[in-house]
Amino acid sequence: MKNEKLKKLSLLVVIMIVISVASYGVTAMLNNDKGSEKDDTITIATSFYPIYIAALNVTAGMDNVKVINLMENQQGCLHDYQLTTENMRTLEGADALIINGAGMEAFLDDIKTNYKSLDIIDSSEDISLLTITGEVHDHDHEEDADHNEDADHDHEEEHNHNHGDYNAHIWLDPERYEQQIENIAEGLAKLDPEHSDTYKSNAKGYIEKVAVLETEMKAELKDFDYNDVIIFHNSMEYLCQPLGIHVAYSLNVDGDASLSAGEVATVIEEVKENNIKVLFSEKQYESSIADRIASETGAKVYVFDSLVTGNSDKDAYLDGMRKNMELLKTALYK
Repeated sequence: MKNEKLKKLSLLVVIMIVISVASYGVTAMLNNDKGSEKDDTITIATSFYPIYIAALNVTAGMDNVKVINLMENQQGCLHDYQLTTENMRTLEGADALIINGAGMEAFLDDIKTNYKSLDIIDSSEDISLLTITGEVHDHDHEEDADHNEDADHDHEEEHNHNHGDYNAHIWLDPERYEQQIENIAEGLAKLDPEHSDTYKSNAKGYIEKVAVLETEMKAELKDFDYNDVIIFHNSMEYLCQPLGIHVAYSLNVDGDASLSAGEVATVIEEVKENNIKVLFSEKQYESSIADRIASETGAKVYVFDSLVTGNSDKDAYLDGMRKNMELLKTALYK
């Protein structure tokens, strides 16, 4: 009787062991499947909002690609941005980082040091840049590295917020933005050759939409009643220069900088002497100094959007630029 009970107990133990082993095997198989599925997904990080919107369009309809915006809650420019713990976790799991480039991302050196295997796609590659004085410069990365940092700067440069010697806000010129989109598609096609045609096809479709916007702007914005403007952040240089809008004075008024009383007085004098009617401040920054200058000169402040924040709508750039176009119409014509 005792032997029979012992046999039953042994049989029960064996059955339990078999069930445990089988359960472990099924779990491992499921986990392996999940791992394989994860390996098939390409995770793309973008440095900030306008690059994020471009990447969404270039990867539209692709289930194998996940796009994450590092600076989802960033306000204003990136010149003093510090990577967060969440950013670092994102970069650890990312296959590539798409950047604006042209010196915009001050944290890029840290990323290159800490994530040596991360592919970085520079959307500013081979795009002509404006210097901080508004001059056009053909972008050459090797030349940038050797550029003389001790070059003399005039009074306008001293007030400009910049990323090195060049104005990095290239996405605000639709034509340059089209080149950024193409660079992003080329970079992703190299990273993921299997879907190269899809990236390039998506980019072509989005570039066509931006080109329509560019044509509209150049057709509707010309022969201005007021052609001299003052801007309070040099990002707007890229919106003004292609349209022939003359920036009489460019100031840097952002979250970490302010103008002295003497500087404000100089601008007020400039506005009065040249009968300037239009002051452009930026949505992402305080407009109190612009408002003060307006109250003392009779000029009017208009607030434009540099498109560094917004929702995840793939048409957000197009919609934002059309709103800026309507603002220009209101500001530059009687």
